[in-house]
Amino acid sequence: MKYLLQKITRIIGDLHYFSTLQKFILRNFASVYNPNYLG
Repeated sequence: MKYLLQKITRIIGDLHYFSTLQKFILRNFASVYNPNYLG
C-alpha cells in the first residue's frame, strides 16, 4: 500500500514537472518567435 502511494506521488510529481517544463519551453519559443510576447 505504501509502495503504491509512493508510485502515485512520483507519477504526479513527474506530470507536474513535465507540464512546468512544457510551459517554460512554450514561453521561450513564443518569446523567440514573437519579441512582443510577454509570458
